[in-house]
Amino acid sequence: MFGFLYADTTEECANILHGDRCSLLLPEHVREKTGMDRITGIWQDGVIVSDDGKHDPFELVAIWNRNEYVLEDYELFGTAFRFYRGNQLKKMLHSDDPVKKVDRETAINRRVGIDYAGSNREADSIAYPIRMVSPRFTGFYEDLKFPSYNDPFHGFTRGTREDAVNAPFFMCSEEYKKFFTGKD
Repeated sequence: MFGFLYADTTEECANILHGDRCSLLLPEHVREKTGMDRITGIWQDGVIVSDDGKHDPFELVAIWNRNEYVLEDYELFGTAFRFYRGNQLKKMLHSDDPVKKVDRETAINRRVGIDYAGSNREADSIAYPIRMVSPRFTGFYEDLKFPSYNDPFHGFTRGTREDAVNAPFFMCSEEYKKFFTGKD
């Protein structure tokens, strides 16, 4: 199960747990198209359950980034590969609705979103990462410096930002650590 850390510092705890009320901020190009600045609801089993339905952040991040091209270099068995992830996204996605609700196509779109933004490193490299915030946060998507990184506790227990950045296998930049903990 995927869990997220809040991208804002409105809440004392760092992570979003099952049953927490939260908001998924929408980037400017989505706001312009929909007139919405966020989707707010209850975090439940990897989706936000809002008044108008269920929304999957990984599915939406794939749709938001469908026109972005990220050049990737890989080495596999000693052979170097280079490709544009954006081309793959356009071919695989089954929707272009930037606030799409969960439906029968969600599993495919979600898989693309996880491939595209499933790690903290990838979240740092894409144009429009997932930014989950407290419903009390009054700003916009572009007001935040960092994405919502993966919760190292997977939403099973509450933790502080310091707990999160010091958790085994939690990968984030030194800038993120300093910003959220106030420590070098």
